[in-house]
Amino acid sequence: MSARHAGPDVRSPVVDIAAITRYGQRNVSIVDSAPWLVPFAIAIVAGVLFARAIRRSTELFVLEVDSGDVRFTRGRIPPQLLDEIREILRRSGSNGVLRIVQDRREAVIEATGNFGAGTLQQLRNVIGNTPLQRIRSGVGPRR
Repeated sequence: MSARHAGPDVRSPVVDIAAITRYGQRNVSIVDSAPWLVPFAIAIVAGVLFARAIRRSTELFVLEVDSGDVRFTRGRIPPQLLDEIREILRRSGSNGVLRIVQDRREAVIEATGNFGAGTLQQLRNVIGNTPLQRIRSGVGPRR
């Protein structure tokens, strides 16, 4: 400031000492430097959630298998069908996740893990002989 006027000197920028790091640079948040980043991140999260909801909308049920031990995770399944699937998987000793989804007008198996070809064929036979309406009218997992 000069002695002639009491206002701030417009020629020199006001520097906030607390905003300067020990290296002499200003602390600028990523939001300040890229204002498009927050809407972009929100759009990415919304897209992932939307894709997950679409994927789950075709899901009939999910089973987690650990050494032949079957845990019914989500969806709806008739108890008799679950018993048949448990018997097949108990004998095979498989590990992984079975997702049964609706593709057009039939139930399709999406398997991740180590399921043998024979085990998957037995599962396709059992699930394929069960009408979709019967699967949908099954019970949910116990909470």
